[in-house]
Amino acid sequence: QLPITCPGDEKLAAGLAGRVADAYEPGSPVRCLCLAANALARAQLWDRHFAACLVQATSSSASSSSFATPLSSFWQSCNGADITQVSRFVGVFHRELVPMGLRLGAFTESVSGALMACGREGKLPSPPQLASLLRTLVRLGDSADRV
Repeated sequence: QLPITCPGDEKLAAGLAGRVADAYEPGSPVRCLCLAANALARAQLWDRHFAACLVQATSSSASSSSFATPLSSFWQSCNGADITQVSRFVGVFHRELVPMGLRLGAFTESVSGALMACGREGKLPSPPQLASLLRTLVRLGDSADRV
């Protein structure tokens, strides 16, 4: 986790997130993308370029997402911590992400499917991560009801 505590760290975090977004391609490892999402969410630092990359990565199969539909390669690559980190970013910035094309219902279905896949593999988030994830999903559910 990247704590943002000193003046000027926001610029550094945004620069790193931009570099991660520039380097990310579908099918590539998701860890850096998830860590950057977590750092930006914790700092409550909005980066439009990074957000667009994350929306594209997480929405690649959102139009057909359901429990019966196979998960996209992004979600298949995520472990429990990754799911929690991406969800935290979406939880903090969902109002900005929806106009960019993120569909909250499809996102939460994908998170649920990815979490179930992690459970089958025995790679669930830790209890604190799971509690954080559940809080985020409740907030997103409340937001989706208002949209």
